Amino acid sequence: MHLLVGTILFRWYVFLFWGVGLWILGRQMGWRGAFVRFVEAYAIAYGCEYLSSIPGGWFPFGHYTYLPTTRMKEIWIGHLPLMDSLSFAFLMVASLGTMALFHGCSLKEGLLGPLTPARLYLWGQAVAAFVLIDVVIDPASLRGGRWFLGQIYYYPGGGIYFGVPLANFAGWFVVGVLIVASWRIPIFPSL
Repeated sequence: MHLLVGTILFRWYVFLFWGVGLWILGRQMGWRGAFVRFVEAYAIAYGCEYLSSIPGGWFPFGHYTYLPTTRMKEIWIGHLPLMDSLSFAFLMVASLGTMALFHGCSLKEGLLGPLTPARLYLWGQAVAAFVLIDVVIDPASLRGGRWFLGQIYYYPGGGIYFGVPLANFAGWFVVGVLIVASWRIPIFPSL
């Protein structure tokens, strides 16, 4: 129990944004649908992060390694900290919601509306926004040792964009497409 409380207190900012994202999606899609979609996003993100961070792994983010420096402060699932894969869901809510506003529709309409060229364009823009968010997040988090995040991972081969390999952004594209596709699948007949 102390590790759960420690995780929430240590990574309060992740849980704050996670809660806001869940609330926004819940208001649009219903609470069960929002929660299930957040679990789907976590599973997709965790699976992709797992594949990139195992020894010899590289797909889809390029190879990177988590440092176990916070293992006694927060919950880890396998060799990944719980908090890391949580962020993908609320970042997709922000991306989809913003693009839906630009298109003059609600997040729900933007996600679940009929399959049209305009809807595909909205999804493409949302995935692009999702990737662009990481253009800022990844270099900043890679330097987490300089601020309260702490040094949690590194790219053994480095990268050309502030130490981040370009494969990382391709990985965010893959994850974004998978999340949007999974969120389109009806969950309950009532949704």
